[in-house]
Amino acid sequence: MLARHALRMNIAGKITHRLVELEGKFLYLLIALLSVFVVYPFFQGSPMATIVLDILLLAMLVAGIYTVFDKKILLAIALLLAIPMFGGRWSNYFYTHPVLLEIDYGFGAMFFLFNAITISSYVLQQKNVTHNLIFGAVCGYLLIGMSWAFTYSLVAFLEPGSFSIVAAGQTSQGDVLPHFFYYSFVTLTTLGYGDITPVGPFARSLSTLEAIVGQIYLTVLVARLVGVHISQSYAK
Repeated sequence: MLARHALRMNIAGKITHRLVELEGKFLYLLIALLSVFVVYPFFQGSPMATIVLDILLLAMLVAGIYTVFDKKILLAIALLLAIPMFGGRWSNYFYTHPVLLEIDYGFGAMFFLFNAITISSYVLQQKNVTHNLIFGAVCGYLLIGMSWAFTYSLVAFLEPGSFSIVAAGQTSQGDVLPHFFYYSFVTLTTLGYGDITPVGPFARSLSTLEAIVGQIYLTVLVARLVGVHISQSYAK
């Protein structure tokens, strides 16, 4: 009897440790995601801007892969999406070609969307609300914005004139991605300042879809977390 009890406690301890380990990874990803908005503006416009942005994106890739590190299938998919993005972005320092930007933007959009789906699925399946679970929920929201930012960049690259950007200092294709980080989250939160506007039909459809997805995510997530919290309170 005691042996069974000890075995159950051991299994429960391992499961709890695994869950805490997984949840702890969300904080690293959250910090990496927020760094684009906190750190990058200090370098924007300087000669170091591009390398700083690339380092921050690399940190996001590593943190995103780390969240699925203990699941082989998800890890394999994450690597298949992250490696081409990493290669397309960093190879620009040695060889410049338009295809590399397409690979960077395309695989970047898929990687962040994949990461958003896996984390959101995990969050919605949990039975207890914790601080780390909330970190995961925030990460899912930010990852959606990142995915759309890369998608907008790809659309703007493939179809020039899809967006009207009223911003000083936009002189090259390399400056487009930071602009679309801003535009994506303005659209996701339905603020819509108007300094960047979709002109092409595909760009407009993507913008509308992102606004809808952002509102649905918040509605479903908040309802789920509130429901779990109420159930958790009654269980006590």
